[in-house]
Amino acid sequence: LVEGTYTVFEEQRSGWNNVSPRLWEIKGIDQDILQNFTNRPSVNTYKISGYKINASDNTGIQGWNITVTNGSTPIKTSTDATGYFEFTDLVNGTYNVTEEELPDWINVTPLTQKITIDGRDNLSVNFRNQPRVYTYRLSGYITNANDNTGLQGWNITITNGSTPIKTTTDATGYYEFTDLLNGTYTISEELKPEWLNVTPLSLNRTSWAAM
Repeated sequence: LVEGTYTVFEEQRSGWNNVSPRLWEIKGIDQDILQNFTNRPSVNTYKISGYKINASDNTGIQGWNITVTNGSTPIKTSTDATGYFEFTDLVNGTYNVTEEELPDWINVTPLTQKITIDGRDNLSVNFRNQPRVYTYRLSGYITNANDNTGLQGWNITITNGSTPIKTTTDATGYYEFTDLLNGTYTISEELKPEWLNVTPLSLNRTSWAAM
């Protein structure tokens, strides 16, 4: 090459990304110059996405934290108003996608799903949960008001508008009803001809101790 200004550029090849500029302008060449170009193979990236679903009504759940990791630093995102989440720019490999565990929900699908990306997106990583149903207990005693001793074998009935549930007091006069949902219940004792009620025959209760 004679002395002068030259433009040196490399071809752009599919499957490669430029690390150095593709084009160099060399001005005033008056000596030998070594001009290198650096490239690296292109890395295709993919997406993992899915939905967080309420299994009781199939609606999406907003604001649920989802994490993905393949042994490196975990990446976290949150579901949107429809329950949708996604992770982008993922390379081929095996990933663990994990939903957060919340105390008021029960997992229907596994807490963690192992997903392999092999040249394509995975758009169906769904998590399903259903609300945890808390149950409670209502209990008490039937007592003889004259001496405060318990009365055995006394029938007690509870209802909240559905089918009544019946139990019988034990040797201490104790009774209990378990596995009750939130609500208002009517508790009634049987009326026996030899006894007079000191307390009302029926009581309404809306709160009780958790099981």
